[in-house]
Amino acid sequence: MEQGRHPQDPELICTEKPLPENIEEEIKDGFFELKQKFKDVGPSSIYISHVTLHEKHPLLCKIEIETLKQLLLESSVIYLSVNQTLYRYGSQDNFVYVILFGKLLLQVPDRLRSQRQND
Repeated sequence: MEQGRHPQDPELICTEKPLPENIEEEIKDGFFELKQKFKDVGPSSIYISHVTLHEKHPLLCKIEIETLKQLLLESSVIYLSVNQTLYRYGSQDNFVYVILFGKLLLQVPDRLRSQRQND
């Protein structure tokens, strides 16, 4: 058994698939800012091409395109700043997060790590 792994943890089976170097830029090419015509100021909205996500995103390409369209319609897009926290350990919310592009750092609290090593 791997060090730091709890005996009741599910076995994770995955295949590592190298992604193209420019995949982030290709996904970003599917994002469009929409502004109201004839107004210099005011709110804008973001349109995300379901076609681009379906073609390029390593996870979203596995679902039906109609499902992806519905998912985008019912979702919110959030942008994180550098070092901003997406989810804090112990928080209880009902959200699912899908990373469209970029990188996140996963941090496990030391208390949790030491509990697992003692079990």
